[in-house]
Amino acid sequence: ACAQGLVCKNGGCTCPQCSFANATSRCANNVCVIDQCLDGFADCDGDPGNGCEVDVRVDPRNCGQCASACPVNAPACVARMCSARVEVCDTPIEGGTASLVCPGNTTIQSVDFASYGTPGGKCGTFSIDNNCHAATSQQVVEGLCLGQASCSVPADNNTFGDPCFGTQKRLYVQVSCG
Repeated sequence: ACAQGLVCKNGGCTCPQCSFANATSRCANNVCVIDQCLDGFADCDGDPGNGCEVDVRVDPRNCGQCASACPVNAPACVARMCSARVEVCDTPIEGGTASLVCPGNTTIQSVDFASYGTPGGKCGTFSIDNNCHAATSQQVVEGLCLGQASCSVPADNNTFGDPCFGTQKRLYVQVSCG
């Protein structure tokens, strides 16, 4: 039997309504407390009310752990490590919109790949299909995105022209943030 105010569950006693954001919880002296943060999260402010509020995998002010800010020369936090540059990709189909968002306090420093048509590959290894590629792809994306923390690029014939009439097209974009 559980003490008053506690609930029996799975052979043990737990606090009712006991949950925190990004954390597991437990009862300690009949009080609900954070047991541990989920992988990638931390309770940096010590306030259990908002749980484990920081994603240390991507937060440049708390990169890898609380109060571990990334330096100016490596301002992005990627996979718990400070990095000077981060690659961001998107591949919307014709009629969609590429949404490119840099992490932390970084901005788009370069457009490493842009092709509206029938490009191929994966982020980091995109390739142009010379039979269906809008020659203005790079120029258009650079004009919309360089220096921005985020940008949206319509994947349509109005933006790039129609490099291959009657073919379903895609926009493949890769930018570097820093």
